[in-house]
Amino acid sequence: RLPSFTNDEKTLIKGTLDFIGLNHYSTSLTTIGTGTPSTPASIVNDTNVATSSRASWTPSVNGPVCPWGLRAVLNWVHKRYNGAPILVTENGYGAYKDNDTLTDDYRVAYYSGYMR
Repeated sequence: RLPSFTNDEKTLIKGTLDFIGLNHYSTSLTTIGTGTPSTPASIVNDTNVATSSRASWTPSVNGPVCPWGLRAVLNWVHKRYNGAPILVTENGYGAYKDNDTLTDDYRVAYYSGYMR
C-alpha cells in the first residue's frame, strides 16, 4: 500500500513522470467483488474484484492468452495519463513444457496474436 500523501505532496509530484513501464502477461475480466471492510488486507483483496476469463482463451502458466487485452490496457493508460510514454517492459508466454524448443506452436501463436 502507498502511504497517504498531503495535498502539497500531491501537487509536487503531479505530472512528473517520465514514462510508464507496463508488464502484461494475461487479461482478466473483472466484476465488483464481495469484500467487506473486515476482509483481511492483501494485494488481491484490496482490489475488491472478482476475476474470470473466457473459455476460448488459450491457457498458459501466466494466465489465459488474450492479445486484445494488451491493446485495451495500453489505450486506457494512454488516456488516463494524458499520453505519457508507455514502455512494455515485460510480456511473454508461459509454457507448460520447456523442452519443446523446436515445436513451439503455442508460443508462435502467442506472439502472432499480440503482433497483429
